[in-house]
Amino acid sequence: MAISTDTLLCLQSIANVLHKVLLDLPTAELVEHFTLSDIATQWPRLTHRQRESMALNKLSDYLKHWDGSREQLIALQLDYGQLFNGPGTPVAPPWGSVYQSASGLLNGSSTQDLLTFYQQHGLQIHFDRNEPVDHLGLICVVIAYLLDKMATDNREQYSPILQRLLTDHVQPWVQRCLSLAEEHAQTGYYLGLSLLASEYFRYLQAVSNELDDSDA
Repeated sequence: MAISTDTLLCLQSIANVLHKVLLDLPTAELVEHFTLSDIATQWPRLTHRQRESMALNKLSDYLKHWDGSREQLIALQLDYGQLFNGPGTPVAPPWGSVYQSASGLLNGSSTQDLLTFYQQHGLQIHFDRNEPVDHLGLICVVIAYLLDKMATDNREQYSPILQRLLTDHVQPWVQRCLSLAEEHAQTGYYLGLSLLASEYFRYLQAVSNELDDSDA
């Protein structure tokens, strides 16, 4: 399949949204922005899967009932905490090493492997809090950067880097993380976005593989 520049930029915009959703505690301002921009309607239809349609319906229904109340925001923040952040052990940890090490701890060998990969390709993450580089929200920043470079600079140079990032450092665990989020989400907001993220990473891998094959 031919991958247009518009498609790459669309995939970049989704990565930027997932970065905010996965990395930070939700704020009333962010949810209000999603509501006013009608994100559930505007979200690009990447596939024709029933899961994607269900996800958009769940997200749309949640946002339609968003009133910005303190109680609603607290419930959403509690859902984020129990899924991705704690306190305590989150049920859908967003760090790759949790899924790839026998001990299930942070900063395992897979984290160092990812850091080495970034260094080899001149990729740097500047973040103002101490967070392992294999946090899915941070990985989305790198994905967005690579997609932007592929769209505006040098597709042949950056597409193999994206393909390796996904194949070696993301796909071995990302679907497990997102399936746990889907299973345990207590709000339509995180249920819908977890499903959308799952479909996004499936589609992105297929696009990346196709680009890599075409450049070979």
